Amino acid sequence: MVMYDTIHSWYDISDTEYNSMVRLLEPRLIGVCHSMSQYGKRMTGNCYNQKVVVTERRIKIIGSLPKYYYGYNYKTLSLPDTWLAIEKLSDELHLPLIEFNVSRIDFATNFSMEFKPEVYYPYLGNCHPYDRLVQPESLLYKLGLREKAFYDKVVEGKKNKAAIPKEFIGMNLLRYELRYTHNLLRQFNKSKLILSNLFNEEFYLNLVALWGAEYANISKVGTMGIKIENIKSKSD
Repeated sequence: MVMYDTIHSWYDISDTEYNSMVRLLEPRLIGVCHSMSQYGKRMTGNCYNQKVVVTERRIKIIGSLPKYYYGYNYKTLSLPDTWLAIEKLSDELHLPLIEFNVSRIDFATNFSMEFKPEVYYPYLGNCHPYDRLVQPESLLYKLGLREKAFYDKVVEGKKNKAAIPKEFIGMNLLRYELRYTHNLLRQFNKSKLILSNLFNEEFYLNLVALWGAEYANISKVGTMGIKIENIKSKSD
């Protein structure tokens, strides 16, 4: 099953609301830091793995939903659990998160492979108009508004000093991630994109199709053995 991972969202506030938002959120965050710059006042903190930023213009929330909900993001969230994760975070922060605008979506899943993930990178060729960037432990396809990433999920977890769930220890987990990083309204041809849209089945299934198509558009060298074309619904 392919599902949402990291989400960036924001909500506009006025400068007169800044102090009340700080009073509301500060007791609910850890690692709180206050600062001042030419752009005005700023408070940052964390709610578990979710980074919360409050400025005099807006509130931003950044983080992996499965990592917040499960404590790790090796397992993908179901669509109902995605809703529950947003609802839980809304309750913790006392904010109407379903009304927050979405500025980034990472859409991903893991594949259990026979060999280590880096063995498969040479089988993935060019993909116009993306730049193909071979990293020390990953493969990245980069375009101005989005990226496609392939990497070893277990190695990434170890690098971030994150606990590996016992059911995934010793597995060769190849992560394929499609990241919409900029100008989502243009990419999805929408005048507005808010968190509640992520639970719309039509929007979700369109993302599944785009995720699969982006993989299909990569030139293949030989056979990788990933059956992405079989993932077409919420249950796959």
